[in-house]
Amino acid sequence: MKNPKYILQEASDEDLPEIASFLGTSNSQTQREQWLRWKYMENPDGRARVFVVRDSTSKIKGTLSFMPRF
Repeated sequence: MKNPKYILQEASDEDLPEIASFLGTSNSQTQREQWLRWKYMENPDGRARVFVVRDSTSKIKGTLSFMPRF
């Protein structure tokens, strides 16, 4: 069995729709995307650093974030 290769890269605003889809749809995807934008990009304590883990087909397999807290 081959070992899959993964890439860790910092996410941008353009990745939010795909991240919302990856995290599931307990709300509509649009609502989740708006919530993610507020939580990570417009956080009152400062912008978070969000990373995505992608497989060899560029599909998101995981996320990691570092959020400021004051």
